[in-house]
Amino acid sequence: MVCGFNCALTFIELIVVPLLVYGFMKYIIRPLFEWITVHRGSCHSLLFILLCALLTTQVTWELNDQSTPQAATFAWLAGGFILLGGLIHLLLDEIYSVDLSNVTIKRSFGTALKIADFDNKLITLASVIAIAGLIYVAPPTKQTITALSDWSHFRFQSLQIRF
Repeated sequence: MVCGFNCALTFIELIVVPLLVYGFMKYIIRPLFEWITVHRGSCHSLLFILLCALLTTQVTWELNDQSTPQAATFAWLAGGFILLGGLIHLLLDEIYSVDLSNVTIKRSFGTALKIADFDNKLITLASVIAIAGLIYVAPPTKQTITALSDWSHFRFQSLQIRF
């Protein structure tokens, strides 16, 4: 099945696992998420993106072998990519709010790229508390900062695919 670095994946696993994840996200997680949340509400803010990034970092750290020197770097990079992807999503949503052909601004302008949803103070407060807790238990950052400041430490490892 799917594993960390230095693993061999069969061709079937390489195709089936992403399809299963896609199906699970589209048909189970997404409808549940849309039922619970309001579009461009609390989950469409910089605070939520930071929460998701830190949560990804923590989950990756917990699921990884913490005895390896690269575990913290891997966890922080995973969280960093979630943060970057979320920021790009919010920025593109905000850009889409401007109609350049008619040079008008849509009603949705200003709702995509916001710090937090201050209309829902309880969720905003809970998010701030969760972020503080995740920062407190976060993996060590020293090795990640060292690795990112000196790119000679990076090695790309290829996946071995069995047919």
